[in-house]
Amino acid sequence: MEALRALIPGALAPTGNPISTSGLGDNTALAVTNFQSCFLDSGTSALAVALIDARARRANVKFPKVIIPGYCCPDLVSAAKFAGLQPVAVDIGREDASYDLHQLAQVMDTDTVAVIAINFLGVAERLEAIREVIGTRDVALVEDNAQWLPASEYTSVADYVVFSFGRGKPLSLLGGGVVFYRATLAELQFEPDEYGQTGYTYRLKLFAYNLMLRPVGYRLVCLLPFLRLGLTVYKPKTKIAFMDSQRLKLLGANLAAYRVRSQGLETSLLNAFVAVDRNPYSALSSNRSGRLLRFPVLCASEQERDRLLAELVGLGASALYGRSIDQVEGVGALVEVPYPLINAKSFASRLLTLPLHRYVEKHYLQSLLRKLQGFFHRPL
Repeated sequence: MEALRALIPGALAPTGNPISTSGLGDNTALAVTNFQSCFLDSGTSALAVALIDARARRANVKFPKVIIPGYCCPDLVSAAKFAGLQPVAVDIGREDASYDLHQLAQVMDTDTVAVIAINFLGVAERLEAIREVIGTRDVALVEDNAQWLPASEYTSVADYVVFSFGRGKPLSLLGGGVVFYRATLAELQFEPDEYGQTGYTYRLKLFAYNLMLRPVGYRLVCLLPFLRLGLTVYKPKTKIAFMDSQRLKLLGANLAAYRVRSQGLETSLLNAFVAVDRNPYSALSSNRSGRLLRFPVLCASEQERDRLLAELVGLGASALYGRSIDQVEGVGALVEVPYPLINAKSFASRLLTLPLHRYVEKHYLQSLLRKLQGFFHRPL
């Protein structure tokens, strides 16, 4: 690797930390107070199970719907369609990925069986406020924490709480997820997870993934265009399975590693924006902000965002999804959009994220800070 580093310039991945292959650790340490758990083959599966259960509890609704934010991962649409629900997109705030609560109240109707509330990169949604909008309606609140993990046992006002262990997540096992639920789940049938039977194949994938996360490895992977790295597209879900025993054994050690990970990079980047008198993302200064998966920067315009992305090539900057959910490749008419997603489109065009993983070493961080300072001190 040292020889390659001398020949090939490295590039930072947008997100991702190496996966521990140690089976040592408390696999029960991830918990939600007074909730039961069901571990599945992916975070999308976990979300789908929550929605299937919510739909079963409203079996009298002929055309059930689930509300999703106008800026989100298309996996929410996949989970909704698999569960037999029509996803309905509601706009977000202009400066915040959380719901426009006024529009949420307008869109909710007698066919609504669930609302998905997303923790965006470590910034929590306003669950209590959404509860107030739901009021006395029989509508399930699903908390989607695919981009965040709690530092200890967690308490939630939601009906279901979902976490994901996919590639690039706060805790990655290259697959897997969990849904926490308050009451007994509706009777669901899952198949054994197929890749749980091939131990050596999984170990090889872990080795390749850990290698790819290194700057030289990621630079080499970026040279393979068929991988379509960073492209956000809709992928329909076809099956659900339980999480395999191999991933369950690695969960505890990787959770422990996540919880002791330094947050020094977040502090350094926040200080850099303070120094140039810029607020990168307003919600970072609120009590909703926790440990971040990526560092969000909401630019003044799409042009400013694109110039900054060009300036930070090779340093892990990313546009994330890049567009509102109705504009994601493959989604199209799958999502109902009662009102124009004006804020979601603006937000998507102005957002970029900066990396916070362990390979943002001192020289990369210095380069990031130097480029940010130079960029924001220019006339805009």
